[in-house]
Amino acid sequence: NPFKEETTIDFGGFAKKVNLKLFDVLGKLVEEYSLNDVERFVLNRGEKIDGVYFIEIEIDRAPVSVFKLVIE
Repeated sequence: NPFKEETTIDFGGFAKKVNLKLFDVLGKLVEEYSLNDVERFVLNRGEKIDGVYFIEIEIDRAPVSVFKLVIE
């Protein structure tokens, strides 16, 4: 972080169910992912413009964590 084309999100071990939500700096939902049986996830830049984003991660129904991502 920051990243240009892609970044890998490591969940620190095997997770049965992961929900990811990516928000722009204004709080608008940009992308949402539901993943099953994963250890990591590769987030591609795609059509996203440069800037600050926030990713909300819920792993196996644990409390939600929020992280800042910067795309250059």
